[in-house]
Amino acid sequence: MTFGWLITRYMYPCFLPMGEWYRTPMDKNGAILKIDLADFQPTQHLDIDPTHHVIVNGLYMPHTVIRHNERLAYCDSMAYRVEIEKNAPIQLQGFTRGLAMTDDTIFIGQSRMRHVLRIPHAFSNCCLDGGIHVYNSTYRISRFVSLPAQQVYQILVLDQDFSLERGGN
Repeated sequence: MTFGWLITRYMYPCFLPMGEWYRTPMDKNGAILKIDLADFQPTQHLDIDPTHHVIVNGLYMPHTVIRHNERLAYCDSMAYRVEIEKNAPIQLQGFTRGLAMTDDTIFIGQSRMRHVLRIPHAFSNCCLDGGIHVYNSTYRISRFVSLPAQQVYQILVLDQDFSLERGGN
């Protein structure tokens, strides 16, 4: 199991709750878990059964689990999309990894596919460029900012007041 993100008192690890997900990458066996760390002490072993903590399953390859305005959001990387609780999925053309949000703008990382033979057959095209999609969910439009680096792992918004609707200020 991979490490997740520490958000308030919860940890949200992702990928396959047990076993080796990479042996069957085309299966939708990825999951996101929610683990309460309220009583966790760093000197103690965290002994849990992952199957009792699944909050989202049936994912290809989840990455970058975050919460924004009390909504869970994550990348389902091999499905080339971002899911935000209570919203329609945002479908893109490449491997999504890295996610940040403000009130009206979503920044979605796209990494170059390292294993082209694993491209899901449901898609007729996969963009191999690395960069960041700047997405406005109100109008459902985006711009792609290409980066010289081919792998995006994390995005951090330094100005939480950033708004595309206010001209980027």
